[in-house]
Amino acid sequence: MTGQSPALGAPSSYLVAQPGLAVVASDGSSVGRLEHVVADTSVDIFEGIVMATYQEGPHRFVDRDDIKDFYDNGVLLSIPPEAIAGLHLPSEHPATTGAPEHMHGRLRRAWEILTKE
Repeated sequence: MTGQSPALGAPSSYLVAQPGLAVVASDGSSVGRLEHVVADTSVDIFEGIVMATYQEGPHRFVDRDDIKDFYDNGVLLSIPPEAIAGLHLPSEHPATTGAPEHMHGRLRRAWEILTKE
């Protein structure tokens, strides 16, 4: 999807994304709400988002590779709704979750963000 999406609004950036935005699967279905952006804005490194899901538990981490675009009214994922259940949970000890090693730091940072609330 390029340009403007009528439901999602104009293209935007993770830098201005606010909690509460809709998270939309690749088929256009709403699968949750944005809780946090996981990034180091001082060096412009985007790692992913933490979302509250509607059916798969309270929070899931969506890796940057599974996010297609940010819009004014939502975040568009590049994965279908049935893939949400397979997303990893933010964790203090991601090695124990079965997550791939390259995601351990991202999952730990997501957990740190959630536990600071």
